[in-house]
This record gives sequence, structure tokens and C-alpha cells, in this order.
Amino acid sequence: MKSLSTLFRLGALAASLSLSACSWLPFGGESTPEPEAAPQAAEAEKPAEVEEAAKPAAKPDPERDAVCSRYVCRGATTVSLNLAGGENLSRSFDWFSPVVQDGSVTVLPGEELFLEAEVLGGKLAGLKAVERNRNPGRTLVLKFQQVDKGLDMVLTVRNPFAQTLKYQLIADDGAGKLSNSPSCPVKPGDTTYETWEQPVFQAILMDFKLLPMGQKLQCE
Repeated sequence: MKSLSTLFRLGALAASLSLSACSWLPFGGESTPEPEAAPQAAEAEKPAEVEEAAKPAAKPDPERDAVCSRYVCRGATTVSLNLAGGENLSRSFDWFSPVVQDGSVTVLPGEELFLEAEVLGGKLAGLKAVERNRNPGRTLVLKFQQVDKGLDMVLTVRNPFAQTLKYQLIADDGAGKLSNSPSCPVKPGDTTYETWEQPVFQAILMDFKLLPMGQKLQCE
């Protein structure tokens, strides 16, 4: 049974991950008719300042501002997945929750993440998403993708540290349901492959810790 603290954290995660306003864009439906092209000459003569003035002002978003004032949020993001029955789904966001938030990491299909961290008391501390793997000795590498033309999902986790890495893994189905998934320890300098047989909107990793030497390793 999960502890009350774990349940609280899952509830908090569900709330924070649902903050981003989004629109559903199904593939394969009727195409939207393109508007008639405006006269080229008129467009060419339109001053740049008029173009800028015509753009709608960004709408205030208190939820976004509250989250993104504390963490580095993703910008505009689109997640595409194959669904059962040969359908496809693309979900687009004006902004998306941070890669790292309160020690938890979210990784989306199609992403490869580099996460620098320090070892503190047998746990990973100061997790930080970086653009490049400049410090391979302390940078976790995560890659999440869906099998080409299939439904299966694969998450790879590379452990750069000198001890075996263990973490808690949660799958988000994109409809507000979070499910615990078994995760296997990652040996020093090694890579593990976590898999699902169904589409997963995002994978959430948390409670990163380094196991003592000689501890029995098992997937749970």
C-alpha cells in the first residue's frame, strides 16, 4: 500500500501536470479549407509595425505564471502518439510543465533529456535539465519514444554514477490517470529499457536514490 506522503505527491503531480491549457488535434479527419490567398502586392506593402500590431496580445495565465516563476517550463509543445485501431493523436500546448519540478522529472514521447545531478546522502540532489551532456560523469540521459508504427513505448535510462540507481516510475495516460509502473535498477554506467504495451502520454520519474554495494537488485 502506498504511504499517505506518496499519495499526496501523486495528487500534487496530477494537479500540476494538468495546468497546461491544450487543444486536441486529431489526425486523419477532414482537412480545414485553406483561406483564399490575399493579393501578394498588398501583403508585400504592409509595414512590419502593422504586422506586429495585428498580433493578439498574450492572455494572462496565473497558473502558468505561478509554475514558471519557480521552474523553467517547456515552451509550445506537441505530443503525438499512435492509438489503437490505426488512429493517431496530436495534443498541442501553448506551454508545458517543467522537465524538473520538486525533484520529479517528466519526459514526453520523442524527447531526449540530459539531467545533471549531485550525489547527496545516497540520493540524487540538485537535478537540473541541461541542453548538452557536458558533464557525462554526473548526467542522467533519458530517452522516451513510441515504437515506429506501433503502440509500445520504450523509456531508456542511462546511469552515469558509480552506484546502482533506483527510482520510482509513473505512467500518465494523458487523461488524468497516473499509474505506478515497475522499474529496474540501473547498474553503474549501464542503461535500462522500461517498456509499456500501450500508449503513454508522459513518464514521470521520482525518488532517485543510489543503492549500497551488494544490495539485491530487483525490478519493482
